[in-house]
Amino acid sequence: MLTTPLASCSRVLTALFAALALGLAAAPTLAGEPDRLDAFVEAERAKQRIPGVGIAIVRGGEVVKAQGYGLANVEHQVPVKPETIFQSGSVGKQFTAVAVMLQLEDGKLALEDPLTRFFPDAPAAWARITVRHLLTHTSGIADYGRSTVDYRKDYSEEEFARVAFGLNLEFPPGSRHRYSNTGYALLGFIVGQVTPVTLTDGTSQPYGFGWRLGDVAGQKVQRHGGSWQGFKAEIARFLGSDLTIVVLANLAQAEPERFTDGLAALVTGVRRAPAGAAPESSAGRGRGRSHAAR
Repeated sequence: MLTTPLASCSRVLTALFAALALGLAAAPTLAGEPDRLDAFVEAERAKQRIPGVGIAIVRGGEVVKAQGYGLANVEHQVPVKPETIFQSGSVGKQFTAVAVMLQLEDGKLALEDPLTRFFPDAPAAWARITVRHLLTHTSGIADYGRSTVDYRKDYSEEEFARVAFGLNLEFPPGSRHRYSNTGYALLGFIVGQVTPVTLTDGTSQPYGFGWRLGDVAGQKVQRHGGSWQGFKAEIARFLGSDLTIVVLANLAQAEPERFTDGLAALVTGVRRAPAGAAPESSAGRGRGRSHAAR
């Protein structure tokens, strides 16, 4: 039996996966709240000059609001709809982490397994790197964004793994925290090795890694951002309110945290901290913000 926090995360991620997979499918609205929420989103969208925004609000494991605002295509005046597709970037890392933890629950891997178990051709130094290090961004493996990786090439898993093998370790495993997209790509390959995973089959999912931890007005918050090819995204879980908010925006300069925290304040009545998004982690493409994860 999963503990309450683990089951809660499982329920929320399952609902979010379904919502995102269906393009923020239609959902019942929050009674008495739509006008205030819509007004806030439109005001913030105008302030940040974002062409289009999609939001999802999940409470108690149920999607209670899913809506689009503005334009998906400015040239052709195409509106954002619930089914509009956005790039979500690093928001996908939470789903990767859950997939890893499912394999842990099934006994197919351990957090302390060395990477050389899964990548026997890896450099000898990788024998000191574990699955846990990848999940918590403490492996020392450099981010591929700081390498010569070709973003226009469709790498096979084997090809990309060999690119990763050639990256220098930036510090001894476990000694520091530094965000690494490379690590989460490798986690995806590991999951594919041990077994295919379907996250929408009703299986109870344990808690994953990869969240940025903090608080808003004294309430514990788990969150993560994503950035890719002109899009920005943010997922934020307000644990004390059993509330999760997803924001998708089609502007590279967008600050989606302003939406998540503002919407949370309206839904819960808890006043948010002063607005201001945390800086993106180094160098640009595919980045999502993540402080030390547990």
